[in-house]
Formats: sequence, C-alpha cells, structure tokens
Amino acid sequence: MDKPTYVVIDMHKDVFHPARPDRQPIVHAVGKVIDEAMARGCPVVFVKFHDNSEVVPSLWNRADGYPARVLVTKYAFSGARQIKNACLDNQFSLSHFRLCGVAADVCVRSTAAELCKFYPQSRVEVLTYACDPPEGGWKRYKKGWAARVRLVCKPATDAA
Repeated sequence: MDKPTYVVIDMHKDVFHPARPDRQPIVHAVGKVIDEAMARGCPVVFVKFHDNSEVVPSLWNRADGYPARVLVTKYAFSGARQIKNACLDNQFSLSHFRLCGVAADVCVRSTAAELCKFYPQSRVEVLTYACDPPEGGWKRYKKGWAARVRLVCKPATDAA
C-alpha cells in the first residue's frame, strides 16, 4: 500500500505570525501533522497562494532537510492541479491524500473536491483537527465528491 501524501494548505506567515496568539493552536496542530508524516516516511506537500509571501517558518523549517518536502504555488482556491503535478514529479502517492490547513470551508474543501475528481479511486481524508475552521461546513455536503471524503476528527494517537 502506498504511503499517503500529506498536504498542508495555505499556512501563510502573514496570517499566522506570533502576534496573533489566537491562531497559534492551528499552527501547533499542523506541526504535529507534519511530524506524523515525517515519522511515517510520507511525503509532505505545502501549498501556498500565489500572492502570499511564505509558509509559516516554524512549519516549513520543521521539515527542513526532509527529502520528501515540496512547496507548490496555487492560483485558485484549489491547489489540486499543483499537488497532482508535484506528486507525479516526485513519485508521491496519488492514491491517498491527507489534507490540513486553512481555510477548511474554502481552500481545503475545494482541493479535496478536485482531488476526488482527478482521482476517483483515491482516498481523500481531511484532518479536521488540524484545519481552521475545524467544522469547515462539511455537514451540508453529503453527496457526490463530498460523500467520498473521510473526515478525521482526532489524531490517531487520540483515537479510541
């Protein structure tokens, strides 16, 4: 079985800088996801929007030197096309994706939808415990692509 490709979406420095203590819990949660990916030997694809300067340095640097770390730039809400290209270029799995980041109700959801469209046989998981907002408006989507997305509400170590 292929190792999942972890995807960190739109964790931009200008939104999550230390002067915004209310935003630090999501930075911490995403950091734990990155640690999990590296501990499992899984690739990590960071996605940033084209007009934002850089990924939160503590998150990007957390994977410094990790051979399966890639940064892609997107130009729309969804980064699925750029993720697909990064996976093809680096021989990362296209059969299983684990998404986290912001904004869950726009960019994470749009990316999940397009990954489901591009790869109908793939497993797409949204790690809601590492998304903002965590609820992401998922309850109103129950058909089509959304029915295929698995919402993961707790880290594996916290699961019963």
